[in-house]
Amino acid sequence: MIHLISLLLVACTVLAAIHWIYESTIAPTLRLAIRYQLFAVRDELRHLYDEPAARVPRDAFQNLQSELNHHIRYQKHLTISTLWTVYRHAKRHPKQREAVQSEIRWLDGIKNDQFQQLRKRSETLAIKTLVVQSGGLLLYVLPAIALMMKIAQVKRWASITLRAPVNLLVGHGNPHRMMPSHAGI
Repeated sequence: MIHLISLLLVACTVLAAIHWIYESTIAPTLRLAIRYQLFAVRDELRHLYDEPAARVPRDAFQNLQSELNHHIRYQKHLTISTLWTVYRHAKRHPKQREAVQSEIRWLDGIKNDQFQQLRKRSETLAIKTLVVQSGGLLLYVLPAIALMMKIAQVKRWASITLRAPVNLLVGHGNPHRMMPSHAGI
């Protein structure tokens, strides 16, 4: 029992150290890189809007620029918890959800490839932000996922083993190594 507690204490200490390293050095660097990429996308959007030939509707420009500004300003709050809160709110308020979905469909219908590429980059950066913000959580979730995958693999091996012919299981295909009852003796 003491060995188990010692092992648990060491594991928790190692996880805490890795979490501290991630949150103190790696995550801030990644957040800053994403922030600079968001500024670049916003600048490209502004240049695109200034081009007379691009013909980006003013409402679409303002919508995407507002989205990018919010992402820049509230980047640290974009977490799985926030997503879950928004999801629950959307389920309880179908009129607001429909308004947002209608706006998304309208933006999808804008026939400007450069504008759509900027939207796609904005969405990609939002996903990257979520991953960075949840990186500390992944540290604790990944071992559980790995364990579940290992259990699934063991179950699959057991299933394959149980379906194997008896002579492979007992004598490994060698009739001389079989048990007498299986060798026909």
